[in-house]
Amino acid sequence: MEVTTPSELNILSDFLHDSDMDIDTLDFNESESTISVVFEKELWEDRAPLGGFIILKVSVPVQKFVLSVSNVTGYELNDTEKIGCYDLSEVLLDPAGKRIEFTTGVPLDFAVNVSSLKMRLNKSSSAPEWVNRRCLRFLG
Repeated sequence: MEVTTPSELNILSDFLHDSDMDIDTLDFNESESTISVVFEKELWEDRAPLGGFIILKVSVPVQKFVLSVSNVTGYELNDTEKIGCYDLSEVLLDPAGKRIEFTTGVPLDFAVNVSSLKMRLNKSSSAPEWVNRRCLRFLG
């Protein structure tokens, strides 16, 4: 997924919402003006039922994605909680289009300054891991 406009950024933000951002994988390449970070997303649409009637037990694949930001002029990171993985709430672009902010459920100050908006989300080549979850069966 390529992102070069605010509307494409909204689509990316919706896709990554509630994904885990592993801040320990943050990689800033100053010579190429890029920054990348790994996300893990549960792909509920690909879940496999394992049993249950009202409360279902399901197996859900967890896929890794790498988000790369280009045209980076700098970034700010204040990781006060030091937990490593943060649940992403949204990705925001300032009105001038020069600052990308990542908001999370657990406090984390992370923003990337750019000369222009250019991002790419790639699915990792590694196979997804599967985790077991419980969920309610909705009738209707």
